[in-house]
Amino acid sequence: MSAARKTKIRSRRGAPWRPGEFRLLGKVPDSVLARRYRRSIKEVVAMRESRRIAMETGPRRWTAREIRLIGALNDYELARRLRRPKHRVRYQRIALRIRPFKARPKFRYWKPSEIALLGTMADADLAKKLRRTFCSIQVERIRRGIGMFNDTRRWKPEHLRLLGKIPDEALAKLTGRSVIAVRAMRLMHTNVRFARFVGRPGRPLRQWSEEDRALLHRCSNREVADRLGCSLKSVQFVRRELGIRKVRSGSWTPEQEALLGTMPDKELALRLKRTATSIQVRRVLLGRPKPDLKYHPWTRQEEELLGTAPDSVIAARIGRRPATIAARRKKLRIPPAPLVPRNAWMPDEDRLLGTLTDAQIARRLGRPLGGVRGRRRALGIQSPAFKSSCRRWTPEEDKLLGVLRDEEVAARTGHPLSGVIQRRSARRIRLSVREKRLWSPAEDKLLGTAPDAKIAVRLNRPLKGIQGRRLKLKRPAFGVKAPRFWDAREDSLLGTMPDKRLARKIQRPVNSVRLRRLRRGIRAFNPSRHFWTREDDRLLGIRPDDQVALLIGATVKAVRRRRHERKIPRCAQQPRQRAERKAGGKFGVYTAEEDRLLGTMPDEKLARLIGRTLLAVQARRIQLKIAKFDPLLHQWTPAEDALLGTLTDGKLAAQLGLTTVAVAHRRRRLGIPVRFAHHRPWTPAEDALLGTDLDTVIAARLGRHIATVCIRRQKLGVPNAYWQRRSGRERNFRARLHPRPELD
Repeated sequence: MSAARKTKIRSRRGAPWRPGEFRLLGKVPDSVLARRYRRSIKEVVAMRESRRIAMETGPRRWTAREIRLIGALNDYELARRLRRPKHRVRYQRIALRIRPFKARPKFRYWKPSEIALLGTMADADLAKKLRRTFCSIQVERIRRGIGMFNDTRRWKPEHLRLLGKIPDEALAKLTGRSVIAVRAMRLMHTNVRFARFVGRPGRPLRQWSEEDRALLHRCSNREVADRLGCSLKSVQFVRRELGIRKVRSGSWTPEQEALLGTMPDKELALRLKRTATSIQVRRVLLGRPKPDLKYHPWTRQEEELLGTAPDSVIAARIGRRPATIAARRKKLRIPPAPLVPRNAWMPDEDRLLGTLTDAQIARRLGRPLGGVRGRRRALGIQSPAFKSSCRRWTPEEDKLLGVLRDEEVAARTGHPLSGVIQRRSARRIRLSVREKRLWSPAEDKLLGTAPDAKIAVRLNRPLKGIQGRRLKLKRPAFGVKAPRFWDAREDSLLGTMPDKRLARKIQRPVNSVRLRRLRRGIRAFNPSRHFWTREDDRLLGIRPDDQVALLIGATVKAVRRRRHERKIPRCAQQPRQRAERKAGGKFGVYTAEEDRLLGTMPDEKLARLIGRTLLAVQARRIQLKIAKFDPLLHQWTPAEDALLGTLTDGKLAAQLGLTTVAVAHRRRRLGIPVRFAHHRPWTPAEDALLGTDLDTVIAARLGRHIATVCIRRQKLGVPNAYWQRRSGRERNFRARLHPRPELD
């Protein structure tokens, strides 16, 4: 690029700083701010440091030094010093339950006497009198809908009575208001309309005849005003009052409307001496198609193709653009066809698999050899070029399985040991000989008398086998002290003192003492807890709960709970004590009248009516299982629950007027399975065909997708016919069903 073409960027280095630039310091990176306002980075950094503004850092962990500063300074100052966002400092202080540097003043509730003073004097004077802020006085007054004291902006009654009786200019001078304000108030509160123009006289609505009103449908406002000799404003007012649409000066005749759509809009505009825009708007209003030679109306056959294939495929088939196809499909609200990958396998390509070799099919379809081979194996199709290199099992070799050890069978038949084990496991043949060496009494006596490694060398056994046998016989290792057994004296001390103290006394670990006590079913030592005896249970119901609590040394709450668990009624003296509680009131017993009011009105209104708290009313209503008066959630009925699962969630949601999410949530909560309209259940006859032939053959026979057949076969545990043929199981199975006669 030549030097003449280069645009010189004017630098603002050294120019005065603007307020907007100062506000962005520290919030925007220095390089971004320098490039945006054409300054150098050094200049931006120097200005930021001179104003003691630090850049905010990214998310990082809080150090112990930073945590100690929380609460010592206000959140704004601490955020500036630590270069952290203000909200992060506040969240960390709340999470650690640290009080702020300066506590918020205690909130003062408004008293009825203070509320009565609102609007009786100026807000500033009332704030000084009540020792409140001016903003709190103003907010509370506005929230309660109380007007301002001595508000000069309010209209006086005597001024309102003058509206429409004297001119607006005279009333504006009298009240000290603008003419526009007086006119707006007159139009709002009265039906008086002053004539604003001195010209043609006005024509009230009552003087308009039927012929005059008919002119409003045919002529414009100016033409009607000229014919009737009235003002233009009066015509506009009558048209607006009668709700008649405005007619333009150049109205359309039937002959002109018949020409719409017969020729291009520009040509018709020159012919009718109108604008092209007016021609286009009138044609669209009448629903006439555009007279374009390139436009082809949509046929029914073309609309039926929409959504059956991708838009590009349909566009190439019917000779339209993909954008036109997409616009028409969206207009008809037809969902697009499912996306098919570029390299997806088509049914015609799947039918070629197995008819030729993989290399020939790859060259014909233009696909890689690995992709063709993987697709054929996934569908369980055998290649025509397959030749097995492994040796088949003979009936004589199968007779050796289970009779001899697997190693001996592998050595005699020449098959690998893994193949022998797999063959025997597939035929479910158990070993009739022992694979392991049995332990003798003399070998058992040696366990624990020497280290396990020496015994393993002496007995010619693996070390793991020695250790497992010793642990099975519960013998300690060599050099380890034998476990100490519990005696009757130690067992009798369990639960009489804390576990830690008993462990020190009998010289045992605390964990072993605890486990021994739990195995014996002995409770932990707790002197503050009362354990109930039969003598204590006999006192329940004979005396009041408070007296029983004093006698046995328990709490009244524990005694009441024990009596409720045993279903023992209280004594005769206790009801007389409870009879002192009055009915009704804030802490009284609920009366029958109060119970009948539950659910008939909102809980807040009922709480104010009967003098109770909102939570008490809600708890009583929930206890009696009474529905809420104005529930926000939908209340499901048994008839609606019966419809769940019979239709799809979308159809049932549209029928009940609910959302699909609400219907699905209710169905899952009741454990009702979802209903799919496209699901086709499997029959026992179809399940019986699985595994009898290749999956491709069965899929074509049943009219199902091959992947559906594969998934159903794997779910039922049916082996694949292709692999059975490949491993020779089918041949052996047929040989056992139809044995050949032996020749002499």
